[in-house]
Amino acid sequence: MTVDLILHGVPNGHDIWGVNDDSHYFSTFYVQKDEKEYLMVEARKVEGKTYCYYNFLRYNGVTASDGRAGAYIGITLRFDAYYKDIANTYHLCEIVYNNLLDTILVKNGENVKFKIAKFIDTDRELNEIKKKVINLINLSATGKDFATISSSFFNNEGKTIKAFLLDCTQTNVQDALLKYGKIEVSKYFPSVNEAKRLKDAEKRCNDAVAQKDVALKDAEKRCNDTIAKKDSELKDANKQKDNLRVECDKLQSEVKSKDYEISRLKDVVSEKETIIKKNDAAIKEVNALKTKEQELNKSLQSKNRKIEKLEAELLQYKETRNFSEIVKEIKAPLNTLAAVAGRQLATFPKNVNSHSNEVNASIIDGDEKNNEQSFRFWETSVWQIAKLILLVLILATSVLCVYSLCFSQNEKIEFGNSIDNPIENWETPTSLKNNLDIDTLVNNEDTLSTIEEK
Repeated sequence: MTVDLILHGVPNGHDIWGVNDDSHYFSTFYVQKDEKEYLMVEARKVEGKTYCYYNFLRYNGVTASDGRAGAYIGITLRFDAYYKDIANTYHLCEIVYNNLLDTILVKNGENVKFKIAKFIDTDRELNEIKKKVINLINLSATGKDFATISSSFFNNEGKTIKAFLLDCTQTNVQDALLKYGKIEVSKYFPSVNEAKRLKDAEKRCNDAVAQKDVALKDAEKRCNDTIAKKDSELKDANKQKDNLRVECDKLQSEVKSKDYEISRLKDVVSEKETIIKKNDAAIKEVNALKTKEQELNKSLQSKNRKIEKLEAELLQYKETRNFSEIVKEIKAPLNTLAAVAGRQLATFPKNVNSHSNEVNASIIDGDEKNNEQSFRFWETSVWQIAKLILLVLILATSVLCVYSLCFSQNEKIEFGNSIDNPIENWETPTSLKNNLDIDTLVNNEDTLSTIEEK
């Protein structure tokens, strides 16, 4: 069995240390990757020989000696048989890596940096490390840990699978290598359970994403519907806005018209106020006249009350007297008047004084002289006869008036309820008494003289 230790990486450009019969294969590892470290296992044919390569690779945090990022370090154990113990191989590569930290690499936290430009610069140290590794393999491995590389290692799907180091067994790793052709093992890869959980989580995530997509589509549809609805509402709102603008312009025009009308009315009000101020004096005079009118109304009411009182007294007076009493009151003055008239017919007076003396004498003489005057009546002149007739007519008229007055009194007493204001048809009592107060005429000689002159 043959074991080769091959180092490759980018100390200052890509470089290889160890056997150099498959340099093109090792140049394919110079790529950019994010993996921290992993062990890649695959079978290859080189110059008619079959080998199994165990490549321990570190990418993340490795820099070249000149400080350039993107470098890597590779440790390859090449067997001419298939070494079944993958876990032991992984640990052997870790031992080599830890020994390189003291020779060609400088550790800075989790990062490492090449401190050499070429692997050949530490050829002696690297050979010492190779011897140690081979001795460890000889001490730890037995014949049953190896298998011949048959053609079945090359009849595969040509795929690469990843496996967690602790999940790897000799059987499942060999079966996977024969089926797929390449396997990557790392203690940083997820385990089977973790992978299953990761797969389930990924499935749930995909389902959630699908549901989210459906929900997103529904939301997008609703959003589109809402947008369409809002667009329609916006159009309606814009239309309403235009209508409101037209209405606003119309209202503004009306407001201007109203303002003009208000200004005109203010001028009219100002003129009216001026007129009102000018009419204040007239209003005061009117108020004074109204006050005077009220006083006159009060005075008139007082006078009307007095008239009503006098009318009531007159009515009472008329109601208490009858026709016979009135005739008796008038009869004596009429007799006296007739006697006076008879005396005047007997002798025509030359003057008022002589006539007065005759009247007084006739009153004193009594009935004797009346008889004498009656005897002389037929000797009087024509105008005296006419005067006598006139006096008789006056007497008849007076009797007729008295009779009419009494008849009217009785009729008004009988039908008083059907007459609205009976007092208005009566003559004033004072005036009537002045016209018919024959007692006064009899007692006043001057008055009689005046009647004779007429």
